Amino acid sequence: MELNWTLFGQWITFFLLLFLLTKFLYTPLSKVMQSRTAKIQEGLDAAEKARHDLAEAKAFYETQQVTAKTEAQEIIKNAQQRAVALKEEIVSQAKEESNRVVQKAREDVQLEWEKARMELKREMADIIFIATGKIIGEVIDRDRHMALVTDVVKNVKANGV
Repeated sequence: MELNWTLFGQWITFFLLLFLLTKFLYTPLSKVMQSRTAKIQEGLDAAEKARHDLAEAKAFYETQQVTAKTEAQEIIKNAQQRAVALKEEIVSQAKEESNRVVQKAREDVQLEWEKARMELKREMADIIFIATGKIIGEVIDRDRHMALVTDVVKNVKANGV
């Protein structure tokens, strides 16, 4: 077998070139590519995390919105209930005040009625006293006069006058 030095030189050149390309080109290029791949992966992870955070924030916002809406409805409901209760209380107080005023007016009317009756009785007694004195033609003392007045009042009540 004959050794071909040209082929052997080509093999040595090929392996030397392969070694040099691997050492100075492929390895740094591979490291750059890995670094770039890592950065892209970090960007994708950050984007995924941001998407996840956004979804959480959106869910939190929606939950807060529902909670706020529920609380607002509860506040409105409580305010309406308080307004109705206050209205009922005011109406009740107004009715009580109206009843007190009416009762006071009735009492005042009754008091005035009693005063007028007493005044009428007194005037009637004076008229009867004077008339009796003129009819009988003599002076009547106070006791006899009271007995006559009482008798007349009884007759008036009995006859409905």
